[in-house]
Amino acid sequence: MSVSLVLTLIGEDKPGLVGLLSQTVADHDGNWLESRMSRMAGRFAGILRASVPVASADALVAALSALESHGLRVVVERSADSDVDSEFRRIPLELIGADRPGIIREISHALASRHINL
Repeated sequence: MSVSLVLTLIGEDKPGLVGLLSQTVADHDGNWLESRMSRMAGRFAGILRASVPVASADALVAALSALESHGLRVVVERSADSDVDSEFRRIPLELIGADRPGIIREISHALASRHINL
């Protein structure tokens, strides 16, 4: 039996962070399932989902917390190990418009009022 862990990451962008993170997951018999990583304002930021045996989950969470000593802050949320994404139909959305304060709020409100999840 396994559990999915959804991680949010932020830290100083420097070489080796992804390697350190992937080694930590692997050391606890975890499987890196999907991720999105980016550089924003000089910081490394990302989200990822890993699957780990239930017996290893607490030790992995503790090891991920210890990565703060390497400059990487990790927040962990546990989730059922199911493919929830298969319940949804994905539709690409590309918008082009003049940038102005509030535009994202207005677009997200218009979509949410129609029960569309971003």
